[in-house]
Amino acid sequence: MNDLLNKLYLTKRYAIILGVILLGFLIWFFGVHQSRIAQLARVDATLSTVQNQIAQARAVIGDVEDVEAQIKSLEEMKNTLTGSIRKQEEISQLVDKIISVGEESEVNFTSINLEADKLFSSRNRNSEYVTVTVNLAMQAKYLEYGQFLERLNKLPFILSVEQVVMNYKKEIYPDLDLQNRLLLVLK
Repeated sequence: MNDLLNKLYLTKRYAIILGVILLGFLIWFFGVHQSRIAQLARVDATLSTVQNQIAQARAVIGDVEDVEAQIKSLEEMKNTLTGSIRKQEEISQLVDKIISVGEESEVNFTSINLEADKLFSSRNRNSEYVTVTVNLAMQAKYLEYGQFLERLNKLPFILSVEQVVMNYKKEIYPDLDLQNRLLLVLK
């Protein structure tokens, strides 16, 4: 019986030691390990939030770069249009000067046409020069026509007479019927 009591006492002792070890493991598992699991879950959530914020920031940066490219394109377009408007104003002034020179030379214009389809096509975007083709139909005496060309030549642009057609018509004698094609280069 004593032997049985010793075995029972020893079994009880092992059960208590095993219970203490198991209790220690459970305390560790639910205390320390679960808090680390919860801490890991918080770190994962924070990491996910930061990654989303980085993705949003990259999208904003991409949008900013797109907007900057659009702004640059619009500024280039504005500069081109501003230059075009300035050139159109200069061309308008040029036509006024041609008419004024014609009046001074006693030339009667029957038509003045700018070749609008070619007005800016020959202009290099980086060039400061614009070439304008002007078709003039007029009636004048030969001497008046010469004075007209001489006065045109004194204006601040390069002038090239590309074509002149002179016709004699009885109805307008002593004037000539003149068709001119002038090439003007503006700076």
